[in-house]
Amino acid sequence: LEAEGMRNYSEEKDRLVSELELENESLKEELGRLQVDKTSQSNDAKEISKLLEAEGMREFAKGSVREQVQTLLSERARMVNDLSSGELKVEKFLKEVGSLKESLGESKKRTGLVEEEKRKVE
Repeated sequence: LEAEGMRNYSEEKDRLVSELELENESLKEELGRLQVDKTSQSNDAKEISKLLEAEGMREFAKGSVREQVQTLLSERARMVNDLSSGELKVEKFLKEVGSLKESLGESKKRTGLVEEEKRKVE
């Protein structure tokens, strides 16, 4: 009975050691993938910083990727707003040009009528 208990204990120990070795290998693989991902992200961040510096945004390039994205989104929103404002100004300008053309056309008609009346009088 004691020998059987020792055998069972030994088998259980071997099974647990096997499970732990498999888990250890799995964790090593996962760690390797995470390290590759971290290296890739670090390289991406460096590349983004280089691009920003090349565009004259040195101070901006020093921030974290999150800060850079937030700033870019904020800048994009400002530019969209500016563009919308500019489009409204263009619309207003085009309406004024249309109104001026209309006025000019009316003035030309009047001038033509005045010229015609002058010719009749002469």
